Amino acid sequence: MTYPGGPPRGPYSSPRGRQHPATKPVPTWGADLRRMLIVAGFVAVLWTIFMLVSATGLLRTNNLDQVEPDGVWAGILAGLGPALWTYSLVSFKREDNGFRRTGLPGLVILGAPLAAAIQLASMLVWPLVVDKLMHGQTVIATYSSDPLAFGLAAAFVIAMYAWCLLCLLGMALDSMGAGLIGAILMIAVAGVGIWRGIRIFDNPPTETSLLVWAVIAALGLVLLPVIAAVVTRRTPDTGQEYPYRAASEGRKRPRGW
Repeated sequence: MTYPGGPPRGPYSSPRGRQHPATKPVPTWGADLRRMLIVAGFVAVLWTIFMLVSATGLLRTNNLDQVEPDGVWAGILAGLGPALWTYSLVSFKREDNGFRRTGLPGLVILGAPLAAAIQLASMLVWPLVVDKLMHGQTVIATYSSDPLAFGLAAAFVIAMYAWCLLCLLGMALDSMGAGLIGAILMIAVAGVGIWRGIRIFDNPPTETSLLVWAVIAALGLVLLPVIAAVVTRRTPDTGQEYPYRAASEGRKRPRGW
C-alpha cells in the first residue's frame, strides 16, 4: 500500500528519529554549563552552611558526638562535594542521561574547573570558625592566609572535580554496564578523596603534597576532554532512543530493532 506523502509515523517516530515523547529535549550548550555552575553553587553554599553550623555545636553524629569545625570535617566536605556535584548532573529524563553528545569535551573542560573555583571561593569562609589555638598550622586554618595551603587545597579540589566527572562520562553511552561501572568508580574516588582530604586539611601543607596533587589535577583535566571525545564519538547524536532504555522502562521495542 502506498501513502500520499509517505508512510504514517509510529508512536516511536519523530523527525529526528525514534524518540520517546516523555524524554526531555537536550538543552543548549550554554544551558548545560549554567546547570553545572548552579549545582556547584548549591553544593558550595550547603557545605559552607554545614561548616558554620558545626561551630555552634548543633551538628552531631548518630552517636550524639559533636562535629567539630576542624580539618577532619573540612576534609570530608571537600572530598564529598565533587561527588555530589557530579551525581547531581545525571538526568535519566534526558535521552543523553544529562551528558550531552555534542560539545561535551568543551563543556567538561570548562565546567569542572569553574565548579571547583566556586567551591574554593566558598571555602574562604571556613577558616573563620576553626579554632586557631588547636589547629593553627593546618591547611584549613591557614587556607585563606597561606599561599601554600591555598594551593594545596585548590589542587586537591580541582583533582576531585575532574576525576569524579571522568567516572560518570560513560553515562553518555546510555549503556547500563558503563553507567554502573562509572558509579562504582566514582564512589571509590569519593572514598579516597575523603580519606586524603582529611589527611590534607588536618595537617600543615607541604610542597611535596602540593606537587603530587597538582600532577593528579593536571592529569584529570587533560583526560576530561579526551574521554569525552571518545564517548561522544561512540555515541553519535542521532536523536534515537537506545534499546536498553526502552527495555528498562518496560516498553515494547518497535520492529526492526
